[in-house]
Amino acid sequence: MMRDDLVAWLDGECDEPQANAIEQALEQDAELRTQLAALVRQRLMLAEICARPDSAARSSNRSPSSRRVRASVRLPRRSPSLLWFAAAAGILLAVGVLLLPYASSTTPPGIAVLTTSGDGVVLVDRRGREPLLAGAGIPAGARLEVPALTFAELRFGDGSTLALAGDSAVVVQPDSGERVHLERGSLTAVVTTQPPGTTFVIGTAHGRATVLGTRFTLTVTRSATHLRVDHGRVRLAALGRDGLVIAAEDSATLDGAGMVARLPRPVPTPIPPPARPTIPGAAGSPLLPSDPWVGASVGMDDGRGVPREIISVSGQPFTQALRISTPTDLIADPRHTGEYALRVRMTLTAPISAGDAVLARLWLRSGDGRPAQTRLVVEDPSSQVQSLSAALLATNQWRQIELPFHVLADGQAGTVEAQLWLGRQGQTIEVAGLTLTNHGATTLRALLPQMTYDGRAADAPWRTAAAQRIAEHRLSRVTVRVEDSAGRPLPDATVTVRVRDPALRFGTAVVAERLLGADPDDARFRDELLRRFHIAVPENALKWPERERDPTLSERATAWLSGHGLLVRGHTLVWLRRENLPADLRARSDDPLVIRERLDRHLRETVNAFRGQFSAWDVINDPYSADLLLKGDGRDLLQQWFTTVKELDPTTPRFLNLYGVLDDGGADLRRQEFYERLISDLIAAGAPLDGLGLQCHQGRNLTSPERLNALIERFARFGLPIHITEFDVDLDDDQLQADYTRDALTVFASQPAVTAVLAWGFWAGDHHRPQAAMLRNDWSPKPNAQVWDDSIRESWMTPRGLSDATGRSTLTAWRGTAEISVVHQGRTVTTTVDLRQADTAVTVRLP
Repeated sequence: MMRDDLVAWLDGECDEPQANAIEQALEQDAELRTQLAALVRQRLMLAEICARPDSAARSSNRSPSSRRVRASVRLPRRSPSLLWFAAAAGILLAVGVLLLPYASSTTPPGIAVLTTSGDGVVLVDRRGREPLLAGAGIPAGARLEVPALTFAELRFGDGSTLALAGDSAVVVQPDSGERVHLERGSLTAVVTTQPPGTTFVIGTAHGRATVLGTRFTLTVTRSATHLRVDHGRVRLAALGRDGLVIAAEDSATLDGAGMVARLPRPVPTPIPPPARPTIPGAAGSPLLPSDPWVGASVGMDDGRGVPREIISVSGQPFTQALRISTPTDLIADPRHTGEYALRVRMTLTAPISAGDAVLARLWLRSGDGRPAQTRLVVEDPSSQVQSLSAALLATNQWRQIELPFHVLADGQAGTVEAQLWLGRQGQTIEVAGLTLTNHGATTLRALLPQMTYDGRAADAPWRTAAAQRIAEHRLSRVTVRVEDSAGRPLPDATVTVRVRDPALRFGTAVVAERLLGADPDDARFRDELLRRFHIAVPENALKWPERERDPTLSERATAWLSGHGLLVRGHTLVWLRRENLPADLRARSDDPLVIRERLDRHLRETVNAFRGQFSAWDVINDPYSADLLLKGDGRDLLQQWFTTVKELDPTTPRFLNLYGVLDDGGADLRRQEFYERLISDLIAAGAPLDGLGLQCHQGRNLTSPERLNALIERFARFGLPIHITEFDVDLDDDQLQADYTRDALTVFASQPAVTAVLAWGFWAGDHHRPQAAMLRNDWSPKPNAQVWDDSIRESWMTPRGLSDATGRSTLTAWRGTAEISVVHQGRTVTTTVDLRQADTAVTVRLP
């Protein structure tokens, strides 16, 4: 007899034969009657939760679909003894509900309450799926699902809490004796000290974590369960084994084979000494007090205070940190004015001059296990000139960040401020070691040796996983057997594989005028384009203002590109920012009807002009920054534009092009969440969305390869092809630029959802960020150009080998459509093959 059978019997959901069988089993089985009593007690406790005044207040605005607690007991129809038992249970439940307003406010052990919740949290039980709001009770055996873009906190009767990260799922008090079972995702637990003989057990697919009273983080991946203990002790073990007791500040991993490994503690990274002491002033003059938090202003722009404290830190180059909690309800507050609504403001103690090179250093960590973010700004409030504005990401590990920048305007001591903006989302963040040092006339290049990015090292762990993904998803092992005309093997034949149409294509933005001009630089531009790229996208010629100014430019450029064998992306049909409107419409930006009519005409004329000519349309570009037309019925308009493009050009894939997801350290969490919700909404509404474009403009705050990979995986879950649409690395340190280009290309190649990577220009002579280009003004290649060429053309796309004594040559090539050439004693044979599988065998016979 299963617990679900008893639940169905209590709810009156059994048919006649099932009910008879359950009642007979209850009469004969005392243990089963004990289970029934436990179920009734649990329902009583759930009713208590819902009857509390504070619970009622929180629930007063719930929608009808929100979770309700059912408080009914089905009475059996035959056995007098069983009738008495069930009736007593029903009376107990009824009396309990009547007396509940006077009951203790402590939740009984074993029953959880959802105390904090973002949108989309769902309870799953045998009755189906129902949305939950804060204050709802969670019955034993129920499954709680937390979507990727939100969070939830559970509180148990003993005061223990579990903070569930996004994309997590747990079962509360399953039959296995565990308090919760973590099916996927991550949770951070704060467990009260348990009574003698009692333990708080959290299960996973790999084993159990048994808690005596502590704070820890548990994360489940496909291959293992990972544990990090902040306070107390936790035993981590596979079922039936002793495992290991993990102490405070230690971590461990439990793999699928049941082996527990205690991980070594990370060695604290000391703050490096100032670089290049021979440079005058290289040590720098401090611009902030040694303790920047003394005298700092912390609060919201409307005067409200926020929770903050100075905490002690061990094992790091600093001993104290500032911990600040951004209220979760800040985002929903109509007074909320953006990420700058909550700021830490510190006044500079020394003057600065335009052109000074300044180095900012700080350490960040999330205070609650969830990713947190801030923006470091150096600004003169009177003029609003910002010399620095950098979005920064905090994870659950301390991370040092160094940001060199040039001062843009003179400023006096006591007027210019360093600010931390914290109003983007509800979170807790910890900040330490904040310094600003002025290096005067020193160039930023002199400070750049201190700049790097996480994962740059040759032995960085992410490289192994990326190489495995590339081998699994991108490469094909090609075995070519070379024979003579009689079928005999031919040794020492040269075999070359050239991928002509790769499964992962590489391209660039182009200046349309360069494709059509007669200048020597124009001719060189065209030669370099054809040598390096498979795809091209007109940088500006297809945009709305340019199409109205000269519609033939984009048409002639597209004809040239297609005529030379390049695929062409259509960028972009809709980009709703005031500065991207035709000039005459900018003055009428407050008249959405006029803009809509003109936009509809532009969209239809452009799509009709290029019907069937493009490999993809960027239907909408950067909707997050759209400040026109997208209020109220914005989602409907987006869907309408996708539908219109499909009607006019049904065979060309339609993309949504996103900006700011991969850039700036990957720190813009709110923008990422916005896009994820938008994509989900469009798919749910049936919009004909065929792919996602992710721009990737990198600068001083480089996004680590590991973070880059995680963000791409996050959007790959929609099952749509991904194009990296605008890639560049804007640094004047050529080696750092080349290293990051190499690593970013490796990450892109390792993700099977990525089907195209496009640089946003390649020649400094005509580039929106000249120092990000691959070729200098004189056309000489920079190190990043060599990385591009080596990685794509040589290493990945043109393998060569000699046939052995059996006539065979086995090569590893990029997947796609390939041309195989065999040369032997002056004879050459070329054949075309499809390399879409992991292994391909080809026989080539020479005459």
